[in-house]
Amino acid sequence: MKRYILTIFLTFFASGVFATELDFETVRQKALENSFDVKLSQTDIKISETAIQGAKSEYYPKINTSFYSEYTKSLDGNNQTVYIGNDVLYGSSIFQTSMSVGLNYNLFDFGIRGDKLKIAKTDKVSKIAQYNKILRDTEITVVEAYAKSLILYKQLNLLTQTTSLQHELYNDKKRLYQAGKIPQTDVLEEKIKWTEAKNELEQITAEYEKSLKDLAFLTNSEPPQNPVLKDFVFKEKENTDIPDLNTETLPESKIYDAEIVKKQKELLIAKKQNLPTFNFTTNYYLYGADTNNYFDTYDNFCQRGLKFRIIASLPIFDGFKNKSDRDRIKLEIARLYTEKEKKVAEVKYNYEKARDDTVYANILHQNNISMKNLLSDNISMFDRLNEQKLIDKNNYLQQKINLLNKFFEIEKTDINQYVSAFKVDALANNIGENI
Repeated sequence: MKRYILTIFLTFFASGVFATELDFETVRQKALENSFDVKLSQTDIKISETAIQGAKSEYYPKINTSFYSEYTKSLDGNNQTVYIGNDVLYGSSIFQTSMSVGLNYNLFDFGIRGDKLKIAKTDKVSKIAQYNKILRDTEITVVEAYAKSLILYKQLNLLTQTTSLQHELYNDKKRLYQAGKIPQTDVLEEKIKWTEAKNELEQITAEYEKSLKDLAFLTNSEPPQNPVLKDFVFKEKENTDIPDLNTETLPESKIYDAEIVKKQKELLIAKKQNLPTFNFTTNYYLYGADTNNYFDTYDNFCQRGLKFRIIASLPIFDGFKNKSDRDRIKLEIARLYTEKEKKVAEVKYNYEKARDDTVYANILHQNNISMKNLLSDNISMFDRLNEQKLIDKNNYLQQKINLLNKFFEIEKTDINQYVSAFKVDALANNIGENI
């Protein structure tokens, strides 16, 4: 009972100066600004930009410097130096120190580095499409959450009024029973209705509080205290035609198209890896050597050398690894095509459901406005009749409860129609942002 009284008290002050007003547009903007998913997606775009810079680096020569210091001890003492591949075997013990500056450049790789750059650029396209999808999904999530809170807010106000009226009706029936005019069963019936109304009020109060926490989570803020939720603002449109859904402009389509292009480039790179590559290297050396003392190698550190190389490499056999990689990528491409069809079909299905709800949305909204005006006038009329004692009190209370319930149902219909129209607009007009 205490909570019941508190609920009535809070609802009374919800329309006063102590309440915080909350509207959908403010909630939507705040959710987009504070969304963790949006922020993560923005970071992913920046990461993809760094990957592009990394891929471009393949077009530049690589310059490096190195320092070598070694001691070779001969176990034969035959003073014969032998060259085996890149290794030099000395016939006598020797200290050696050298410093070199080298340059390495990819002369030709049949376009592999160009394909890697295209993969990096396409990955950014994918991340931008993912960002637009998150923006759209966040807006849809917010409109659904706000609509749920708004319906519960209106239902809470309705139940606060009808519970009070139901209580008044119960008290009237109790007085009539005490006067011997009605049976006790009528009193018990009204008491049951009043108890049910109180229980429903408790339940809706709890659900409403949870819905406010949902809004607070979406906006990454503290739950508003005792807010007044404002209605959705219906915008009049000159063109009432419902837009068609262009599946090619959907973020889902762009994401999977980009992923397919990336995989196709990976497949092309895998094929090109069976072709030869040509690299150019050059090194400038400063070196010194001494057979007796390590530090004496720095005394004659004036010897110089310059080396040029053109290296061609061709893989002959890799244990069928390249073939298995190509087979795997082909299957991944086929899977991406199937996933794209599934995702686009899901969006299209959701769009069609929302579209069916908005076919007559504008007409229904105007009818709902007329109906609410009529119901308001009817409620006012019954109030005046009751004040003038021109209507039976029980009849008045029952009629007012029925009219308030009808008014709420119309408001709920209006809210659901707005949500459906919002979804249609979000799905059909989301062509993405250029970042």
